[in-house]
Amino acid sequence: MDMVFGYASYNSFFGAQGMTQFAFSDVLGDHQISLGTELVISLDKSDYYFTYGYLKNRADYYFSLFHQADATSDYYGNLYRLRFYGFQGLMSYPINRFNRVDTGLSYNKIDYRLFQQDMFSYAYYESAREAADVMMFTASYIFDNTVYGYTGPIDGFRQNTTLSISPGAGQSKLKFQTIKLDFRKYFMFSRYTSLASRVTYGKSFGPNPQKFILGGLQNWIWGNGETFGDKDESRFRSQPIDTSNTSMLIDVYLSDFIFPMRGYRFWERTGSNTLLMNFEFRFPFLFAFGIPNKFVFSNFGSYLFLDIGAAWDDIEEFNSIKSLRNKYGDNRLPDNASPIIAGAGIGVKIPLGPFLFRVDTAWDVNPNGYSRPQYYVSIGTDW
Repeated sequence: MDMVFGYASYNSFFGAQGMTQFAFSDVLGDHQISLGTELVISLDKSDYYFTYGYLKNRADYYFSLFHQADATSDYYGNLYRLRFYGFQGLMSYPINRFNRVDTGLSYNKIDYRLFQQDMFSYAYYESAREAADVMMFTASYIFDNTVYGYTGPIDGFRQNTTLSISPGAGQSKLKFQTIKLDFRKYFMFSRYTSLASRVTYGKSFGPNPQKFILGGLQNWIWGNGETFGDKDESRFRSQPIDTSNTSMLIDVYLSDFIFPMRGYRFWERTGSNTLLMNFEFRFPFLFAFGIPNKFVFSNFGSYLFLDIGAAWDDIEEFNSIKSLRNKYGDNRLPDNASPIIAGAGIGVKIPLGPFLFRVDTAWDVNPNGYSRPQYYVSIGTDW
């Protein structure tokens, strides 16, 4: 046995999650087996996975089976149960130290059930059920010569170009082709000070194009912002887990979430096209106050950030406010609103055991200038 460990995480949809993981390999490291589990009463309500890796030759081969069970409820007491399960095969071929090519085939199935409570007996009964599935081929080219610091990359360049194709196999017969480019460049000024830049572009084609969902931040734990001067009641522009959402399963599990886009809610902009630019100047927290680094809080980090992004389906959304209002069902959008959104601010990252907590203060840029400061707490390493 190589390793046994447990982890805890926070999902913006389903709350706190966790799993215990085990890893095994032979003496030469040619074969690797890993599995994880979070058993809850029954298999269909539990999270678990199994992965086998054949690592003897230059190309590495992996085969995985997985099952993820999620549950949530709404204001009216309805219970939503969602299952996401399937298999995946992956080949990873290193060209040299900095370049590699990955190819894979996966089949994913999603099952959704709605349980409503009887007003007389208070017992729950199943009132709705839906399912969706997709088979997908992927091919990626990765270059990475970055140098890591304490919480993430501080120097070098990395990029990931991925093509995903769904030929329409399975019951749902979803057909699409998606290209996604991710470029990241890091400039190190000193051991603790660096500038990080990132450009992400995505486009999906076909009869059933994938959706890019722009807004929010990863592992968002606490804090809501405002939109056009009104305090947000939710972290979502629209609630995807709802019986009125006809594309709910695809929205939650098959869409591509694009973040960080600080100062905005999840689903702030959506579309089959996306472009996001992130810039962060990272420096020691106490350095900003002129305090020497050799201090009790010297491992705290700070950063100034600027996020600019857009997501759209049709180019007409840039020219017609009517088209934008119809798409989002929001007549509050000002006349000069567009698919482009931007936010800026300052943040602090705090290492606490195995977690890196982030506290961000963001101002979104809107047609009237800037919003009031918006505060967020999340967990995550540097991108």
